[in-house]
Amino acid sequence: MNDTPWLSAIIPNYNDSRLLPRAISALASQDPPPAEIIVVDDGSTDDSLTVIERLRLETPSLKLLRNERNLGVIPTLNRGLAAARGRYVYLGSANDSVAPGFFAIARRMLEAHPDCGFFSAECRIVDGTGREVAVRPPARPAQRPVCVPPHRVPALLRRIDNVFPSSSVVLRRAAAEEAGGLDPALISFADGYLMRAVALRHGFCFAPMIGANWTIDTSGASLTTASRADIALVVLKTAQAKMREDPHFPPSYLDLFEGRWRFGAGRVNAGADRSTLRALAPVVAPGPTEAAAWRLLALVPGRAGRLVRLVWLTLRFRPFALSAIAATQFARLLEKGRTPGQTKDQGDCP
Repeated sequence: MNDTPWLSAIIPNYNDSRLLPRAISALASQDPPPAEIIVVDDGSTDDSLTVIERLRLETPSLKLLRNERNLGVIPTLNRGLAAARGRYVYLGSANDSVAPGFFAIARRMLEAHPDCGFFSAECRIVDGTGREVAVRPPARPAQRPVCVPPHRVPALLRRIDNVFPSSSVVLRRAAAEEAGGLDPALISFADGYLMRAVALRHGFCFAPMIGANWTIDTSGASLTTASRADIALVVLKTAQAKMREDPHFPPSYLDLFEGRWRFGAGRVNAGADRSTLRALAPVVAPGPTEAAAWRLLALVPGRAGRLVRLVWLTLRFRPFALSAIAATQFARLLEKGRTPGQTKDQGDCP
């Protein structure tokens, strides 16, 4: 183990040459930095290869792999995972920039809790101008650094979900491989499924700090999946089938997951145009009465329409414990102005 590099950072790239320098610089500036940064180019047609070659001169740990043709994000990440040598792996993207102190705290907590499957932090979502849009997860697992053992993960998932933003996760590579890695059939949910599978097997560490900034890409896989009813339904059914086959997933979680998945697709598209909203009816309103109500709500224009659709979705699916969201928002208000990563607490494992 002493000869194993501590961390491999994997960045898939497809025509993101303008974003790559920021993402690579943020990784290389960490203390400690990754032992290797693997950029897997997915058949880019812009000047990405030229930019990557220039970055390799500045960052000796940077390695380049090339797909001869465009394969998609998950096969590209899997190629990087197969090449990675690190004890831990970070699955990033050109849209991500890790925050100062992120890897230091991840390493400290994972080494303090060697049975945990990964370290997770928070992710700041920003638009193209750098303006903060949101912070994820909407509800934290805890308000202080903590190790959540596997036997407590089912109760956590009953209260809240989507608590592991992949941009702010450092995975123990062996745990990720044991859980089956990234399934291309799950498209944009492949990483989300993997985090849940690892957490249910090994537990996870968490610290309430910004681990990364994620720049919204309207053409990205996650938004594309959510806005296409046919794709969203296929991914939902595929994920549920995998959960049924995996004894670590509690049977009661499947119905909760379905409601949250449908809510998420509706939330992301609550402000979309009328035709997109109507096309989403099979996802967010599976029954005939619900579908009729959704089609009526799709007629309400502007911000008022988005608001009433969000209220309807929340009342219909009740996706999260409101107390958990309120506690997180209150804690974040109290923490305004705190420098990320200043905590020395490694957390406990109750």
